[in-house]
Amino acid sequence: MRLFGEVELCLIWEKASVEQRQLGEWWCFPDPTDDIDDIATEAVLTEAGNAIDAWYDKWGSFIRNDDGVGAVLDLLGRYARFCISSYVVRCLPNSYHDLSSRQKNRVRGCVAYANHVLNWPLNPRPIQKEKLRYVSDSGSIMLKFSALFIIAGCQTFASCIPNVFQCLENVRAVGQLIIDLAGDPTSNAHTHGNLIIDRAKALSLSLEQRDSQETFTGPTSWNGRLIADLEPQTDEISDTLNASFNGSEALGFDSVWDFSILLPNAW
Repeated sequence: MRLFGEVELCLIWEKASVEQRQLGEWWCFPDPTDDIDDIATEAVLTEAGNAIDAWYDKWGSFIRNDDGVGAVLDLLGRYARFCISSYVVRCLPNSYHDLSSRQKNRVRGCVAYANHVLNWPLNPRPIQKEKLRYVSDSGSIMLKFSALFIIAGCQTFASCIPNVFQCLENVRAVGQLIIDLAGDPTSNAHTHGNLIIDRAKALSLSLEQRDSQETFTGPTSWNGRLIADLEPQTDEISDTLNASFNGSEALGFDSVWDFSILLPNAW
């Protein structure tokens, strides 16, 4: 039964990629020579989102089944929505100030969708919680990818995300869950969980320090200069963390994990 739900979800994605071919290869770097029609892209994303909503209406009772069989189908639906929306976010300029109102909404929406993926293992019913230990490697990768995207998004567009600290707290909680489910402290999963927690903690600390240093002298202070000061000053921390993720340290991530695809200018 679940297989039919997965096939229908794939067909939604396939239809979107026919209308906007880059959506079929959302994990690839955006081609700078491609002329992306912003209005057409928005229409495709809206249509795909509506199709996923209809898919949930159809499969909702199966997903909520007490035996927990449909729970993974829910994860796939959340992840598909996040991945489709992440395509356009990766094409954005690496500056909060260069974004239009529509682009800012896209950033907020995409981070919210990634956060929705992370909520899947954090709020399980008892029968689902026991089954989390047996989630496939692909399911685990979905959670890690979503967590890392949130970190990249919060690092690059912190001023655009209203609940940035709550998002990072969810990232840390999922990292801890990955560690708890791994069992073996020498496993890659255990290492991945620690890396996710460390990066989320470092970014939270950087943002908290930024907030503590902000001073406001009244309404006239809300000018371009002060707003620019609100951008996170994470360069030094980012350099260290980026080296640990992408550099020569043997930290357990396979070489196929190219983190730059999350947000090309964030790593």
